[in-house]
Amino acid sequence: MNKLPEKEICDKWLLNKTINPLTMRKISETGAIYKKLVKKCIPIEKVKLTQKDICDKWLQNKKINPETSRKISEKGAIYKKLVKKCLAKPEIKSEINSKAIKMNAFKKIHKLFIPYIKRSTINIIDRINYFLIMKNYLLSIKEKNNCLRLYNIDRNHANIVYRIGSKIILDKQIGTPSAYGIVFLSHFKSNVKYGLKFDKLNKFAVKITNQSADNKKEIQILKQLTRYVIELKCPHFPISYGSLSCDNPKIKSKNSDDYLIVKNKHNNRIYLPEMINKNKTFLIQINELASGDFHSLFSKPNNIDAFNAIAQILISIMFFNNYTKMYHNDAHTGNFLYHKIKPGGYLHYNIYGKDYYLENIGYLWVIWDFGFITHHSAYRKNGATKIYKPVNTDFNTIINAMGYYNTFLKTEIRTFKTLINNEIATYINITDYSKLEELNKKLLNILVANVPSFTTIKPSNIINKTPYIIR
Repeated sequence: MNKLPEKEICDKWLLNKTINPLTMRKISETGAIYKKLVKKCIPIEKVKLTQKDICDKWLQNKKINPETSRKISEKGAIYKKLVKKCLAKPEIKSEINSKAIKMNAFKKIHKLFIPYIKRSTINIIDRINYFLIMKNYLLSIKEKNNCLRLYNIDRNHANIVYRIGSKIILDKQIGTPSAYGIVFLSHFKSNVKYGLKFDKLNKFAVKITNQSADNKKEIQILKQLTRYVIELKCPHFPISYGSLSCDNPKIKSKNSDDYLIVKNKHNNRIYLPEMINKNKTFLIQINELASGDFHSLFSKPNNIDAFNAIAQILISIMFFNNYTKMYHNDAHTGNFLYHKIKPGGYLHYNIYGKDYYLENIGYLWVIWDFGFITHHSAYRKNGATKIYKPVNTDFNTIINAMGYYNTFLKTEIRTFKTLINNEIATYINITDYSKLEELNKKLLNILVANVPSFTTIKPSNIINKTPYIIR
């Protein structure tokens, strides 16, 4: 193994530990060559630990030497030396106590996460409980430098993994990237000794956008809608766990946990998404992860109750228009998400003084993406002239968009959509916002007459004691 410099041998091996860097042949983890490479190369991968790092690692497991990762005896010289080094000075004690508090917090959070993730479906109230846990966890790891950095390059899966700060790991890009933003499946990095399992539990979505006025407004709307969910005013809104901002991507951000494969690649723009390269500052939304959207669910044949889905989507628009006094303006099928929830019972609504009940068939629909919202009487950007949109704006967009799926929808669903579309069309030239109530009532009548799972007759098993109200 002397044909190449030791550093080059180790760099090659660390990229793929199953290949001998000299012969390019496969090697076994139990074989002599692998063990020899471990002894030669692993120390190079490690950085020199500070006294605080040594004490922090030792605190997590006092039976392990933090510098060699080997077992030590409480009666041995190394253990006694660590006791003197880490427990004697008051400043070190305070740091250790702080570390212990954080470790206990992580363990408590870990226990709280499990009930919500181990099941394939959730109850509606679980969304709120999960929000409280995630919000507290996000606050506990708040950092100043929240810009996107390289974390790992998974060559086997042709996937680049990023991080925000040192705790938020962006595992995989989901959805279609656009000029308006990119979304990642993500998790919090716990740094707890048993943290790998924990890290897999706390999945959520991270949306990165530029800091335009529209995107800042979207974050404020998300806060407002999240509050309505938490206060049990409407279940058809998304939940946001919080937001961060990146104001200067050029600030250096060292992280000892970065994989060696990304070493010296942090400033190489080819590894960053196009949107990141084109913008200097960013907004980072940390949001609830949904099960899917209307497009993914209905772009193929299935036996899911489309009547129930369409009813919830229309109701979500009614609640959005009412609570925000805004039009969504982008109500296509990709912006209506669903959560798989535990089926059973009925959701109770009181809309304009009348009670309605919708059967919970196991899918909860949520309106999403608020980058194009406008007030019902918005002003033009280059003048004081008000813009009045038709009151049917959002209903018209989504019903027309659903026409794309007619191939996969049953005849009775297509007939149902036509009934809705005909009613909506009568309001195409009506811009008086006060007429929205009238349109909503007519749509509710169509739902009651045509959706088997939507009724005005009170059932025995109601989920929410207080109805979701539109006055």
